[in-house]
Amino acid sequence: MIWESSYWKDSLLKSARKLRRMSRRKSPAEKILVDFEREVFISFYTVRKLIEAKKLSGRIAELKINANSYPVKGKDVTLLNWHRVDELYNFESAIQVELDVKFVCNQIIHSYVFVSVFDEQGRLAAILFSSDRKRNFCIYKIELPRIIEFLIAVGSDYPSSSNF
Repeated sequence: MIWESSYWKDSLLKSARKLRRMSRRKSPAEKILVDFEREVFISFYTVRKLIEAKKLSGRIAELKINANSYPVKGKDVTLLNWHRVDELYNFESAIQVELDVKFVCNQIIHSYVFVSVFDEQGRLAAILFSSDRKRNFCIYKIELPRIIEFLIAVGSDYPSSSNF
């Protein structure tokens, strides 16, 4: 159980700053990509822990995160092919969705597919992810600025009261 949430929230603000710095680098090295994935994973795990410990306001815990969903093409996603997202998912059929925060946390924490997306200049721009349970149905994409904005909102959220 989380007793004092400020340390957890401060780490989310630090992660948001790190992700912003990472997003400005052109063609990041492999170590940066590993750090990026780790930072995203730990951040969403932290968010889930804060939600479960009731350390966030209802406004944050009930937020919807804008994303795109892409259906699977029909081929099973396995340990041997998970990285071939272009072959597995139909990126021509984007569906805009609003995802619950806890759902996004679980999808990332249990990600079977996690792929960094780059813009035309070779900078980190988004993530593609799908959990072990959803991988054969669809993959989700969230833009990096939206993730950074979300982490700042969570890291800055200090409810003044709660009802049980």
